[in-house]
Parts: sequence; C-alpha cells; structure tokens
Amino acid sequence: MVDAVVERLVKDHFLVVHGDSGSGKSSLIAAGVLPNLEQGVARGGARWRTCSTTPGQDPLWNLARAMAGIHASAPKVSELRSALNFGRDAAVALAKLLRRDTDDHFCILFDQFEELFARGQDSSEAKLVAELLIGLHESRVAGLYAVLTMRSEFLGACARFRGFAEVVNECQYLLPAMDDADLVRAIQEPMTLYGGVVEQDFTEHMIAGSASAQDQLPLIQHGLMHMYCRLPPAGEPSSGGKPTGPRKLSSGPGGCASLGELLSRDADDVADAATKSIAHVPGTSRVVEDIFRALTDVNADGQAIRRPQTLAQLVATTGAEESVVRVVVDAFRAESVSFLRPYGRGQLSLEQRVDIGHEALIRCWRRLAEPIDGWLIREFKNGLVWRSLLVQADSFDKNESSLLSPQATEEREKWLKRRNQAWSERYGGGWARVQKLVEASAQRAAQDRRVQLDLDVKTQTAKVYRIVALAVSLLALGALILAGYAWRARREEQQAYERELEARSAAAAEQKRTEQLVSGLRQLTADTTDNDLRPKLEGLIASSKTGSTPPSSLVPVSDVPSPSPAPVIATAPRLYIHYSVPTQREAALQLGQRMQGKLVGSAPVEVPAARMVKYQGRNELRCFRKIDCKASAELRQQLGAQLKTGVPALADYSASYENSTAMRPGHYELWLTPDAL
Repeated sequence: MVDAVVERLVKDHFLVVHGDSGSGKSSLIAAGVLPNLEQGVARGGARWRTCSTTPGQDPLWNLARAMAGIHASAPKVSELRSALNFGRDAAVALAKLLRRDTDDHFCILFDQFEELFARGQDSSEAKLVAELLIGLHESRVAGLYAVLTMRSEFLGACARFRGFAEVVNECQYLLPAMDDADLVRAIQEPMTLYGGVVEQDFTEHMIAGSASAQDQLPLIQHGLMHMYCRLPPAGEPSSGGKPTGPRKLSSGPGGCASLGELLSRDADDVADAATKSIAHVPGTSRVVEDIFRALTDVNADGQAIRRPQTLAQLVATTGAEESVVRVVVDAFRAESVSFLRPYGRGQLSLEQRVDIGHEALIRCWRRLAEPIDGWLIREFKNGLVWRSLLVQADSFDKNESSLLSPQATEEREKWLKRRNQAWSERYGGGWARVQKLVEASAQRAAQDRRVQLDLDVKTQTAKVYRIVALAVSLLALGALILAGYAWRARREEQQAYERELEARSAAAAEQKRTEQLVSGLRQLTADTTDNDLRPKLEGLIASSKTGSTPPSSLVPVSDVPSPSPAPVIATAPRLYIHYSVPTQREAALQLGQRMQGKLVGSAPVEVPAARMVKYQGRNELRCFRKIDCKASAELRQQLGAQLKTGVPALADYSASYENSTAMRPGHYELWLTPDAL
C-alpha cells in the first residue's frame, strides 16, 4: 500500500488520499509514505525532505511555517508566504526557494484537508491553496510534491474551486480497508523498532476489540498506547523481583468489552483528574465539558465533527481563567493521552490552535457522544435556543411588545448565566440584543407579577369581606330567628301566666263572695224570727258550702259587698339566694333546703342555687316583673320567718327587666347582709 502511494505520488507530483474517518489515511502517509521517502528507499539516493500542515484558520501561513522548518537553510516564513500568492505559478516559485540542487526533493502533507472547505468558496486563502495544487499537478515542477488526506464525503466540495475537481479526479487514491494481515503488521512491527514484542494473543485481542468499530485504527492505536504506558521499562525488576526482558504486550486491557469502551474510560479518568486538579478554583466544575463542547460541532448532515479553536478562544468561550484552561488542555494532550493536539508538553501560545486528536474520541467518549444528554447534543440544543432568541430579538427590535413569556424569561435568565458574548459568536452573535430582550422581558414579568399580586390581594380581600358579610348575615339571621322564637315563647308564657293569674284571681274573688254570702246567711239565720225562713237559710248555707248555686231569688248577692281580689303567684317561683360572707354558706344552703317546696299561693318554691357575692346594703328580695312584684308578699312573709332580720325589703327592678328574655316569670333573688342568717 505504501509503495503504491509513493509510486503514484512520484508520477503525478500530487495525490489525494481519501477514505472514511478512522481508516488510517493520516497514519499511512505520516508513518509510511513520508518515512519511506526520507529514507530514500528505491529512490536512487535522492534526498527527500518532508513537512506536514493542516489548513486551520490560516492555511497559507500554516503552510509557509511548515516549509520554513524543512531544513536549517530554508527561506524565511515571510518569503514563502509571499510566494504562495502567485496562484498556479506558486509551485514553481516554491521550488526555486526550497531546492538547493537537483537532488533535493520536497514533499508536503496537507492533513485533514477538509478543514479548508469550512472557510467557504469565497475565501481568498482557500482559492490560493487550490490554485497551488492545480499548478503543481499541471507543471510537474521538479523536486516538489504534495499529498493531501481528507474524508471521502468531502470530495464533492472540491468542485467549489474552478479546475480543482478535475485534478482530484486524476490524482485520487481511495484507501482500501486493511485486512487482518495488514492489521497484524500495523500492531506488531512498530514495537520491534524499540526492542519490544507484541504477542499474537494480544494482537488478536486488539483486532477483535475493534472489529465492528468505524474507528478501528485509532482505537487500536489508543489500546496499544494504553497498554504500552503501563509496561515496566526493559530490564527493571517485575513484581516478582526478577529482571524483566524486552518489553512485551501479552494481555489485553481488562474490564472493558471493547476498545471504544477503553477509550471512553480513559477519557473519563483524564477528565476527572483534571477537574480535581482545578477544584480549588470556584466555578470550574464544568470547564472540561465547556472546552470539549467548544471543540466539537455537528455538520449539516448531522455528523459530529471537530472544531479547532485557539487557546485564547477557549479561554473566552468557557469564561474560565487562562491557567485553568491550560491545566485541562495540557492534561488531554499529554504524550500518554493524546486526546488533544498539539501533542506534548511544550507550552502553548494563546494563538495556537487546539484540536481533538481524532474524531474517534467524539464518537466513543460517552460523556461527549451520548445521544440523549451528551455534551455534544447539549451544545447543539443550546445553539438552537440561542438562534431562537435571535429571532425573538429581531421581533423585539421591530415591536417592543414582542417579549418572552414570564416562564421563558425565568428559564432564559438562568440559562444565560453559563453563557457569554464569546460563546454567542458561534451562533450568530447578537449578545447585546438578546440581553436587551431578556431584560425587557424580565421587567415586564416583574410588573405583571406586581399587578397580579395586587389583583390577588384585592380578590382575596373581597373574598374575605364576602365571607365575613355572609357570616354576619347568617349570624344576624340566626339571632333574629332565635330572638323571634324567644319572644314568642316569652309572649306565650306571659299570656299563659296572665290567664292563670286572672283565673286564680277570679276563683279567689268567687271564694270570697261565697264566704261573704255564707257569713251573711248565717247572720240572717241568727237574726231571723221566721221559723219558715230559717230552714231555707240553713239550706242555702249548706248549698254554699258544697258549691251548689244558691237560688238568686232568695239571696240578693248583689247586695253583698265584694272585696278587691289579692294578687297570687301564677307560676312556681324560683328563688336565688345571694349571701355576702363565706361563713353564711352553710346557713344559706340550709335556708334553701327549708324554702325548697314551700307553697306560695298554690305553687311550690324552687331554690336552684345559693352563691356568695360582694354585697353591702340591706336584706332585700328582688323582683323583675311587675306582676311578680305584686305577688311577692306571701314569699316575703315566709322568708321573714326564716331570717334573723325579719321580712326582707322588696326591690322592684321591673323597670329594667320587664321585657327582658333573660328573666323568666317568677324569678326572685334574695340578697342577704352578713347578719341576716
């Protein structure tokens, strides 16, 4: 394969080697073709010098710097850069500057040539590079050769530059897949150059662990480096104490089902170690993620690709300190890691580009490639969010009422805290416009919240007022109903009381008239001398005693004077005893027991309670209704018989309580002085 490429290159002076990502294009040229040329194998002793470059952001300057380092007496970078401005004649100019004699041959490797197409067909530098290669092929300039590597899917992009597609068609070399024999040689032979041995079992393990992967060669390379870095140096004692022989790879990496898993695990280890080393700096927990999100992208076909950035751009995009970014980048480009390039320990300048070593890392590192929540898909989604904000900002510029919703505003404010202006340039810029949109939306949201809060307070207050008004209305209605029932009950009781009082008064009056009649009849009987009249009068007296109605013709009842009826107690009186000193308690209780059940008129007295009160005054019986006050004489007389101080005075409170529903008819209170009992 190397010989075939060398033969084509020498014949056409220009060769395009293309194939899938991970097919070994760069390895074939850098580790096979260029060393073969430098060693002068089958070249008739010709002196070959080689250099390598990538287009990057400054393809012409990168090429000039690479050629200036070919040998000590090479022209200055500025001279070589000026020669590249000659278009298709640049190849002739470069040959004159580089060749010292006819034995000098120079071969330039344009690695990752697809980076040139990222600049677009209007880029003057990209056109000059294409013109240089077209002129090199057409003129077959003696001593100058060029080979470029690129992925096959970019072949169509070569048509962007006039005449370049025709040259590529004549000079392309599609890299065939390596068979097992080629893979065995690629794994075992490099080790022999350094006095080591790769055993067959290990080789088969490497091939099997990468057989189904797109990035077979990069994965095998990483697996070899992983195992080689863990071997003890030749001649040093092993763990058993015996000196080891030549360094030997005899067993595959343990704990991993595939080389892709091994790469992902090693990348995790480097990331964790780097994060731990910068943990003392606040806000650095996601610097590794931010760096790799900046170094990767998704193309129009949905494929993950590399996105080289200068160190200064990484510092600006991540927002981290330069020293922090350097620690992370250096950890991933160390010689035993090589996930980022430029490889090695040399300090990078801020203008040097940092790039992912191979796209196998993008596809195999789970943290980066996980399809649901990997770093790459997160960055892609964030780019969509930013572009949607730019569209909204355009609408806001035209109409200031075109704002974000309150919920979207809150989400975007939090989201923007991890973004900055440098990051936004990746997706079209407009940082100030988006900030203005979000700030205006936040102000409107705050205003809406205040209005809503005021409305909620008013609504709640009105609701409370309605509830209170309803409660008061219900209470008032309940009180009115209860008052109505109480008034009705009191009225009915009062009416019944008055009817009973009238009936008793009428009965008493009738009894009095009967007694007066009997007394008059007795007097007439005693005074009469008429023997015929005497039996009749005695009959009338007997009839009066038995309740019979006397003949009105015999006795002129109307002539008998009728005295005024005396008031009587209509309902059972209730007597509440109030004593004024503690020593009266027993005597007051005994008084209550003696009065309990005594008849006043025809009603028994009830004594519900006796209690002590602070009282200074006279012994008095208090009544609260006029009718009760009129009927209190008999009760006062009975109380007078029980008290040391005689009959208590009557205290009439009917003026204040006549219509009160709190006092039932027949309610009396006995208030006693300390000397009453």
